[in-house]
Amino acid sequence: MSIKENNLICPLSNTSEELEIIEVLNTQEIVKLYKSFRHLDLSNEFNTKEIYLVKNKQINFYFFYPFISGSSNFYEALTTKPQYAPEKDEYHFASKYIKYSDCVLDVGCGWGWFKSYIPNSEYLGIEFSQKSIQKCKDKNINVTSVLIEDFAKQEKKFDVVTSFQVLEHIENPIEFIQGMINSAKDNGLIIISVPNVDSFMACMENNYLNLPPHHISWWSKDSLFYVARKLNLEIIDFKIEKSISMNIALSISLKRKLNTILGRKQLLIRNNLFDRFVNKFFSLFGLLFRKSPEEIMPNGHSITFIFRKK
Repeated sequence: MSIKENNLICPLSNTSEELEIIEVLNTQEIVKLYKSFRHLDLSNEFNTKEIYLVKNKQINFYFFYPFISGSSNFYEALTTKPQYAPEKDEYHFASKYIKYSDCVLDVGCGWGWFKSYIPNSEYLGIEFSQKSIQKCKDKNINVTSVLIEDFAKQEKKFDVVTSFQVLEHIENPIEFIQGMINSAKDNGLIIISVPNVDSFMACMENNYLNLPPHHISWWSKDSLFYVARKLNLEIIDFKIEKSISMNIALSISLKRKLNTILGRKQLLIRNNLFDRFVNKFFSLFGLLFRKSPEEIMPNGHSITFIFRKK
């Protein structure tokens, strides 16, 4: 497959420039991962045998093609536990920029955990998972189910519009972010948090939650700087989370060193018996370094940007 033959277009830049195919994934291997680690059958989620991991080299943005987002059945099965834990680094960071009197719109609010960080602010969540909606209602959290692009057409505007760990699931990220901007007041804040591709996540083998149909794009600091330029947003601040799992980062690094020694290409999926044994061994070895000081910790899961609408 070539970029030109398939008219491949980056969903962020809307061009075919500077695109490179990084890896070709067999969707049946992804299905096997979910059966092995989560006991979920994803056979009906894929309508293609192969998915391509594509990199926009100019803005350090990755996306999977063709775009295959998880169905509602997939997410209902996946979210038997909370979508996001109540304690998240990005929640602490974002809440520092929200004032007592602010009206906050939380797009893709999940179980509404962020509301507890801003208890005195007016809060509205947007969510489509019926399980998550019910959890919000159980906690008396206001929630609606309207696409952000459509919600933005309403007259009411918000001081702050947030989106935590949502953008990596979206096929049309520019339209989604524009909807957030249009829902904000003039000079309002747009807060976006995504998994950071410049961390252990992009190097970890068999990390099925970082693959379609769950994640369909990978984000970096550079790609969020690009968003600011493209959509005329002012960058107020950003934070790259530090890993709390030195053992995971070390085990991933050791496995990559082994692959290099063996002359093997680095791949996202290696689920044979040998690799599973080696991954388990390195993971146990990494536990020895679990309490390393924060200053030497590698980049962690998330990156969070605070933008201002001009």
